[in-house]
Amino acid sequence: MKADVPSTSSSRTGVPCGKQGCVVFYKGEHCMFCKPASAVLKEALEQFGLSENTVFEINIGEDEYLAREAGIVGLPTIEICDEMIMGLPDEGSIRDALVSAVMHDCFCE
Repeated sequence: MKADVPSTSSSRTGVPCGKQGCVVFYKGEHCMFCKPASAVLKEALEQFGLSENTVFEINIGEDEYLAREAGIVGLPTIEICDEMIMGLPDEGSIRDALVSAVMHDCFCE
């Protein structure tokens, strides 16, 4: 997946809607469920033929501002378009959110 966001980021402007990305993965250094959540996300992306590069990762220890701005209250959190999936996700919820997201004209990979 993409490298962590540098702590110098100051606004969410990665895609036309103003967010950093269509799929954003919020993680932390001491998050015990972040690696398994990342694996579930990766598997779902592969099923849709989407690259891991679709995911914009934010390490909240390095860029707390973006996490606060997005209203992140727990880790891991996966934001897919307007849907937030917190904790260890099941593949079905990620697939459902991806289906909804790719239907938007603004979806970017």
